[in-house]
Order: sequence, then structure tokens, then C-alpha cells
Amino acid sequence: MSRVVVLRDTPAEPLGDHVLWLRDRGHEVHLVAPGDEMEHAPDVVDDVRVTTAPVDRWLAPGSQVARSPRWTRPFSYRLLMKASTRKAVAEGHVRQAEFERDVAVVRAGRVPLPVRSRLFLARLERRWVARRAADTREAYDIRRGRRRRLDELARRRWRLTSRDHAWARLAPGLLDVEVQLGPILDQIEADVIHAEGAVMMSVAVRSAARRHGHVTVVWDRTDEFTPKRPWLAEARGLLLAEYAHRVDHTLAERSSDALASVYEAAGLHPMNPHHREGTP
Repeated sequence: MSRVVVLRDTPAEPLGDHVLWLRDRGHEVHLVAPGDEMEHAPDVVDDVRVTTAPVDRWLAPGSQVARSPRWTRPFSYRLLMKASTRKAVAEGHVRQAEFERDVAVVRAGRVPLPVRSRLFLARLERRWVARRAADTREAYDIRRGRRRRLDELARRRWRLTSRDHAWARLAPGLLDVEVQLGPILDQIEADVIHAEGAVMMSVAVRSAARRHGHVTVVWDRTDEFTPKRPWLAEARGLLLAEYAHRVDHTLAERSSDALASVYEAAGLHPMNPHHREGTP
């Protein structure tokens, strides 16, 4: 019995007709997908072992050197979340200073110099943080849309220094899936990895390279799309340039004839197409 892993970047359920097709041919089918961590993993759904794991955005927010808003606005924050947090903190400082001013007026009838100084500095901080937050929002709007000459020069330099692997600098978030699902894929030790999409194809190729024996990688291109953002679109092109030629078979559609042609070429013949494991 051959062990087949279907690797996808969308929710695990519904399983899909192609997954059930593999199960009905008598193979041991595993489905690995992002999602909530299961209490009893792997779970069994329709005789398919389903394993899900949360894919945290560890690399996507923090180390996007290529997409940093500071390229456009040097005084902006690196992340929009940080800008929002700093605005809330600055507003809290102003409210605290105003409260101390009101207490001083009630108690002494006047505002001492230290209290006035703290209120002045808190308001100054609020204005400065609001300006930096506005620059951050404007920088992200520019980064999502227009291409600048400076960006083109940066990408050209990375191609010369990093070659095809420059996609990891353009969109480091593509490696978040590798960090979370790569170890799960290695533990299953599949004979065939059916990868849905370009990102999962790269994860499958790297997992196959880590194995000592031969692992067949089938790249399912059925539901692929090109990202609209320029950085992600260019990163996807570089990702394909590095890994697409290392797959064994490519699947353009999920019809029964196309699946049979690809998997017979991969050497996986049906053990008993009318028999499910665990049924009489």
C-alpha cells in the first residue's frame, strides 16, 4: 500500500473528489492543511487521516526588509499594528496628564509646573506618534500599489546576490507554511506528495529533498492564481523558477482520467479500486 499525502493551503474540509479518488484506489491517504490544532491528531474523516496545524505569521510581519515602509517614509513604523499600539499608548499618556491637571486644580486651585510639563510632553508625543502613524499608512498604500525605481533596483541586486532564492526576501511569509507544516510532512514519510498550489509545491520539494529515499512530488495546479500585489507576484515567479523544475509530475485538472494518467506514470497502480481499507 502506497502512502499519499495531500498538502494544501486551504481548509481541510471538504476533502475533495481527488482525495476520495485516491482513497478508493486503496492507497493510505493523509491530508495535511493549516487550521486549528486537533486534540487527537491525526483525525480520520472518511478513511482519510487529516492533520491540521495553525500556521502562525512569524516571518511575514517582522522581517519583510523588501516591503518595509521605511523605504518610502523614513519616520514611519515598520508595522501598522505597532503604529496603532503607539497611538493608544500616547493617548493614554495624555489622559493621565489631564487627570493629574484636574486633580491639582481641585486641590490647590492651580496647576504646578511639573504637571503642566507632563501634559505638554504628552500632547507633543501624541502629535508625533499620529504623524508617524499617518506616514506608515501612506507608505503601505504606496507599497501595495505603485512600483518605484528604488524597488526595481533592490530586486535586481537580490537576483544577483541571492539568485532564485530572492523570493524569500521579497515575501518571507511564504516560509511560514514550511516552518509549521514541514515537520509534520517529514514525520508521515510519504511515498507521494500531492501538493496543491505553488507554495505547497515548494514545501513538498524541500521535504522530498530531506528524505533519503525517492519521494514523488505531484504538483496540482488546478486552482492556481497570480497574486495582485507586485511583490507577491514577483516572489511567486522566483519561487517557481527555483522549484518548479524539480517536481516529478504536474496535474492541470482533477478529472478521473487526468488523475489516473499522472498516478500511473508515478507508478501507483490501484490495489483494489472497489475496496476501502477497513471494510469487508
